[in-house]
Amino acid sequence: MVQKKILKTFINETDKPDEKQNKSLINQLARTIAENSKTLAEFGMAPPIIAKIKL
Repeated sequence: MVQKKILKTFINETDKPDEKQNKSLINQLARTIAENSKTLAEFGMAPPIIAKIKL
C-alpha cells in the first residue's frame, strides 16, 4: 500500500511541467522506490506486490 502511494506521488510529480517539478522530491521518491523494491525482492514478495499495484 505504501509502495503504491509512493509510485502515484512519483508519477504525479513527473507529469507536471518541467518548471513546476520538484527535482529533489523526484530523486528522493526514486531512491525510496528502489530501496523498497530491493527489500521486497529480498523477502521474495516483489512480484506479487508489483502485480497487485498494477491492478
